[in-house]
Amino acid sequence: MSIEIKEDVYNSLVRTIELIGVELKEVSIERNRMKNHVKMDIDFEASIDKWYLEDDIYSVEVSFGVNAKDHETDVFDLKFTFIIDYHLNSDLDWEDDYYDLFAHKNTPTNVWPFAREFISSTTVRMGYPSLTLPLHKNPLEPNSND
Repeated sequence: MSIEIKEDVYNSLVRTIELIGVELKEVSIERNRMKNHVKMDIDFEASIDKWYLEDDIYSVEVSFGVNAKDHETDVFDLKFTFIIDYHLNSDLDWEDDYYDLFAHKNTPTNVWPFAREFISSTTVRMGYPSLTLPLHKNPLEPNSND
């Protein structure tokens, strides 16, 4: 069931929520040892897996995948999931659509620096140059509920 998002109600959620922390839930790395790889083509994906509430803690799980290829040969495949925990500083209760909107609109911006650092440091530890993702940009969309 989808409701019409009211800006003032959504903003009240945003004002009362605070980031507690970001935890690594799981990670997998497959790496092929290659010498003299000339250029890596990078494919990147990210997705909001789920969110859930437990008392005054709102948690969002976000998964990332990075695949690097040299021509048609896989160089490495990195997959990981973060759990982002927020504290709700209010006794108010919001409809699920508001939590869902927050997970898809705000959480990517909140978790992006952690994902960038994890990808960068992990690629260095695998023996490759640091892979730095660009900034996450989330522009305002006028008259949009998404």
